[in-house]
Amino acid sequence: MGEKHKTFCRNCSGFCGLVVETEGGQITSIRGDMEHISAGYMCIKGTMTMDWHNGEDRQTHPRKRLADGTFQRADRDTCLDEIHEKLTRILEKHGPKAVGIFYGTGSKTNAIGVMTMRAWIRAIGSPNLFSSSTVDQSAKWVVTGRMGSFMPGRHLSLDADVTMLVGCNPLVSHNGIPVLPANNPRGALLNAKRRGMKLIVVDPRRTETARYADIHLQLKPGEDPALFAGLLHIILREGWQDAAFCSRFVTSLDRLRRAVAPFTPEVASARCGVPVELMFETAEMFATATRPTAVSGTGPDMSSHSNLSEHLIEDLSAVCGAYRRAGDKVRNPGVLFPRDRILERVLPPDRTWEREPKLPVSGAGLIMGEFPCAVLPREIMGGRDDRIRALIAFGSNPVTAISGGHSMADAMERLELSVTVGPRFSETARHSQYFMPTPLLYERHDITYQVDNFFSKPFVQVTKPFMKAPPDTIQDHEFFWELAHRSGLSLKITPGGSIGAMPGPGAALEISPLRKPKAEDIIAWLCERAGISYDEVLEHPSGLTLDRDTFVEEADDAGTRLDVCPPDLADELETYRLQSNSNEFPYRLTVRRMIETLNSSFRDASITRRRHPVNYAFMHPDDMQAEGLIQDSGIEILSEEGCVVAYVRADPGLRRGQLSISHQWGRLDQSQDPTGNDGAFTGRLVSIRDHCETINFMPRQSGVPVKLISLGRLRNANSV
Repeated sequence: MGEKHKTFCRNCSGFCGLVVETEGGQITSIRGDMEHISAGYMCIKGTMTMDWHNGEDRQTHPRKRLADGTFQRADRDTCLDEIHEKLTRILEKHGPKAVGIFYGTGSKTNAIGVMTMRAWIRAIGSPNLFSSSTVDQSAKWVVTGRMGSFMPGRHLSLDADVTMLVGCNPLVSHNGIPVLPANNPRGALLNAKRRGMKLIVVDPRRTETARYADIHLQLKPGEDPALFAGLLHIILREGWQDAAFCSRFVTSLDRLRRAVAPFTPEVASARCGVPVELMFETAEMFATATRPTAVSGTGPDMSSHSNLSEHLIEDLSAVCGAYRRAGDKVRNPGVLFPRDRILERVLPPDRTWEREPKLPVSGAGLIMGEFPCAVLPREIMGGRDDRIRALIAFGSNPVTAISGGHSMADAMERLELSVTVGPRFSETARHSQYFMPTPLLYERHDITYQVDNFFSKPFVQVTKPFMKAPPDTIQDHEFFWELAHRSGLSLKITPGGSIGAMPGPGAALEISPLRKPKAEDIIAWLCERAGISYDEVLEHPSGLTLDRDTFVEEADDAGTRLDVCPPDLADELETYRLQSNSNEFPYRLTVRRMIETLNSSFRDASITRRRHPVNYAFMHPDDMQAEGLIQDSGIEILSEEGCVVAYVRADPGLRRGQLSISHQWGRLDQSQDPTGNDGAFTGRLVSIRDHCETINFMPRQSGVPVKLISLGRLRNANSV
C-alpha cells in the first residue's frame, strides 16, 4: 500500500497544498490538499513534479568539465575541495569583489538555501548578488527607490471594489500578488466579481484573465507610458484625485501635472491605441471607487521605458489614494515576519543605486540589495583587474535568463571558476566547470518563509522530506556551509521578507564552520524568532492559520511623502513623448506565459513538449492573411539585434501588428536548430547594451520591434 504525505508545492509563489502518494520510493499520485489554505487547488506544475522526482530530466551525480569541454562524473567532496581551492586563490589575489552569485527561480522558493547563500556571500565580503528578480520586474524596485512606498500597502481583490491588472495574467502565471492570491487566482477573481468588484485589465492581448474584465484596455505593446500619462491627465483635469490623501502623503504633484499636460486624451489615445471614450471610462471608474487597487506584472516591466511605465502606474494609485487606510483590516499581517502595528505612513525614497558599492565596469549600483543582472556579462568580460572571476549559479539558468544571444554563455567561458548548483543540467551547467546536483522538493525540509505575506490570511506551513535524496546530491544550504567550513568562516543567518526582499532586522543565527547545520534547526529558529511554536506548526500538516486581526492605524505626520514625479521621471516622460517609431520593423513582439512552465523550468518536460511541440509565434489572423501565412507556416523573426525561426499560430485575441511568443525556449545557437524544432530563443532578438533603462539597465525584452520573412512550411509542426 502506498503512503500519503502532506506538503506544499514550491514551483511558484502560490505554495499550494499537496497530498503526494508514494510507493516503493516512487511518486504514484499528486493531488491538491483540501485542508490547505489553497482549498485543494493546484496547477499542472504541481503534477509535473512527479516526472522530476521519478527520473525525467533528473541529475543525481556531480560533474566536472574536462579540458575538451566534455563532462565526467566526479566525487562530491573532491569537487567541493577543488571549488574551495580555486575560490581561495581568486579571493587572495583579487579580493571578494571578484566573486558573484546568480540565484533564480529554482532557489527563491527554497527558504534555507537562500538564507545560507546570503550568509555565505556576506561572510566572504562580496556585494555581488544577482538574481532573476532583475530579469523581469526590477522596475518595481526602482519605483520604490525613487518614489517611496505607502506602508499599509494595497487592497486585496477580496476587499477592493475596482481592481486593475496591468500586463499580468494571473490565471496562467499565478502572479497577481499582492492583489490576487497566487493559489487559485481564478477562484479569488470570480468570488470578487460575484461580490461586485469591477475588473480592469491592461494588456495588448485578450488574455485568459482579460476575458473576465469589465474593461479591457488593449493598448499597443510598449506604449504603457502614454496610456497612464493620459489617465493621470484626465483624473487631474477632472479633479477626480483623492485630494485629502495627496495633501497628506504626496509630493511633486504639480510637477506631475505639468509632465502629463501634453498627454491629452486625444494625444495619448493616438499613441497607445486605446479609444478616448474608454480612457475616460477607466479613469472615472478607478478614481471614483471607494477602494481601488492596481498591480502590474512583467508586461510593462519587460518593455521599453519600463521604469517610466511602472512609476506612472504607481502614480495612478498614489493620486487616487488606492491603498489601505486607517481603519482598514490587514488580512495577513504576517506570521514569520509579523507586523503588530501598521501605521499610515510613507517609507521614503532611498535611491540606493546612487551610493557605493558600484560595479566597476558598468557603474551599476545596488537595488534592493542586488545588482542588475543585465550587466553581469560585461562585469565578467570587462578588461579590468577588478572584474568578476568566479560565479556560482544557484537554482538558476542565467545563460538563458539574461538575454542577448551568446553574451552570458561567452562570459561563462571567461570565468576562472564557474559552478552550477541545482537539480537540472541546464544551458548554464553546460558552460560551467562544476555541476553540483541538489535534492528536489520532496527531499528537503522547508517552510513558507519566502511567501509569508502573500497568503490571504496569516498562514504558516512546514514540510519534512518524505523521499530519500540520492546519495551524491547535496542540500543547497549544505553546499554553502561546506565552502564556509573549508574556509573556517562562521555564517550568520539573517531572516528576510518575501521573494526578492532584502534581509530584515533582528538577531542573526550564527552557524559554526565546525558543525554542519540541520535545516530543521534553522526552521525551528525562524519559528521561535517569530513567537510561534515549531512543534505546534508540525502538528498541522496542512498548515496553521492564525487569528490575527490587524488594522491600519492613523499616525502623526512623519514628514515623508510619495514622490510622484522626481525630476528624472519628468525627463524620461518628455524623452518618451518626443520619441518616434521606425517603420522598418512593423511588428511588436511581446512575451507570453505558459501554465506548464515557469521561466526555463519544465520547458523540456514530456507534458510540456506534448502540448507545445514548438514555441509558436502567435499572430492576429488578419496579419497572417496579409503576410500570406497559414497555420504552422515557418517564419524568420528579425530585430535590430538578431533573428529566430518560429512557427505561426492564429490568435484573434491579439492586436494587429503584434507577435506573441513565449520566452526562454530553444537553442542559443540557431545553427544547431536551423528549423526551430526546439523552439525560438527570443533572447537573440534582445540587446543588453542598446535600448536599456537607466538605473537598473533593464533590456527591452517585450514590445520588441521586429519584421518577419515567410519561410513556408519547414516541418510538420504538429509532430514532436
